Amino acid sequence: MNKYLIFALILLASCSNSQSQKNKTAIRNEYPENYGFDSEILSQLVKTIRDENLNVNSVYIQRNNAPVLDAHFYPQKAEYLHDVASITKSITSILVGIAIDKGFITSVEQTVADFFPNNPSLFDSERKKEITIAHLLTMTSGICSNFSQGENMRDIIKSSDFPLKDIFASTLTNPPGEKFVYCSVGVQLLSMIIEETSGMTMEQLAKEYLFSPLEIENYKFGTDLSGFTNASGDIYLTAVDLAKIGQLVLNKGSYNGKQIVSTKWIEESITPKVALSNEESYGYLWWLREDLGGLIEAQGRGGQRLIILPEKQIVIVMYGTGFEPGQLGSYIVNALKSDAQITANEQGYQLLKEELARAKKPTLEDDTVYIPPLASELCARTYVFDNNNIGFSHFRLCAKDPDTAYVLLGLNITKSNEVGDRKVPIGLKGTYKISNATRFKTPMAAKAQWIDSNTIVIDYNEFSNAHKYQMTIRFDGDNATFEMIDEADYGNGIKLSASKK
Repeated sequence: MNKYLIFALILLASCSNSQSQKNKTAIRNEYPENYGFDSEILSQLVKTIRDENLNVNSVYIQRNNAPVLDAHFYPQKAEYLHDVASITKSITSILVGIAIDKGFITSVEQTVADFFPNNPSLFDSERKKEITIAHLLTMTSGICSNFSQGENMRDIIKSSDFPLKDIFASTLTNPPGEKFVYCSVGVQLLSMIIEETSGMTMEQLAKEYLFSPLEIENYKFGTDLSGFTNASGDIYLTAVDLAKIGQLVLNKGSYNGKQIVSTKWIEESITPKVALSNEESYGYLWWLREDLGGLIEAQGRGGQRLIILPEKQIVIVMYGTGFEPGQLGSYIVNALKSDAQITANEQGYQLLKEELARAKKPTLEDDTVYIPPLASELCARTYVFDNNNIGFSHFRLCAKDPDTAYVLLGLNITKSNEVGDRKVPIGLKGTYKISNATRFKTPMAAKAQWIDSNTIVIDYNEFSNAHKYQMTIRFDGDNATFEMIDEADYGNGIKLSASKK
């Protein structure tokens, strides 16, 4: 089902299916029925995610600033941070608004060149001199000729000593303001501008003027090797804290009665600026649908979503490692019965509690583990990868003992500062081993199975990083092949060769 059709149905459903408000039983605040949602249908949503092994980590729904559903699926936990991916861009939009409110930036009509007067040679064409903050916020700067070129450029500047120079090294394909092209490097310029004008990194600005007022204490930001905060991705938040961002937008910039960012900025940023296809438009780093009651959405790789439905006072957060958000939509549509409190569904609520508890539990261990003779030999071997462009240098696999099994990856990924050995415990009994072996020391999980005497398949689940890899390693004497598929990248993968050191 089309993701926007789903929420069109939401807008219709709660109006046409409104239930009588008479003769209600008393219900506790935590009942979804208190906010117009049916518990039993929400329990079916949770059950489906679990039973069908969908790559969904969290689903959080709140209405009228109160939680309706707070579902987390093993190995994800409510308190774990999660990469919001490109939802970061929409948070950057709010931070630009705060920078304007504080007087650090005068207006969105200021040109980028104005902020870097010591580097006039970089703006070596009239087109480059014309780029404004508004162009960066609307993906119309002309810096990126297409999506792929822009993402490749983003990878380059992550490890650049002078990212500003690298961004403006190319000729602009399109005049500023002419064409929408999704452009992460253009958004990264906003981080540089915030730092240049405020004297604070974007992370410092966020902490003082956004996260602290929202009472968000647990978070992480990514940075480039040059020290600039990543404005286009890599903010890590819990689901409930990301929902606070959504509620802030819903409340036109206020939180608990305090104005954090001006109403003027919120209204301006969620006003359509660029018309896209299929009734969709783009504001200041927000995806918009006027025909769906003013739906506002922030999107991230792998299925990350922050969905705001102003007419219904609903905020939805979805986290995952490669799923289609539309898979969940029909359940949410069917669960929403009214714009007001409905009769309690006691049986449905008990089912929901049971499914939420089951979602948190790992699968049962299997003690019948096949381990081939080769496994004992491999613990002493290191395999060196052939030259490759993803920064993998070597690996070692020790999967002979279910209690101590691990895979060690040697990394040299300079763009994300992942350099050195990463030792990851792996479960061999059908359940994950949990560790913090990720670049930000956030939780991940891994398990593996020998499928024949020479081949092992590893479920390498960096769920907090919104990545889930299937690694298949085949050994043939002194050589090995290493295949890796990223489910969060919808099945894209690589195949590498390696030889014994």
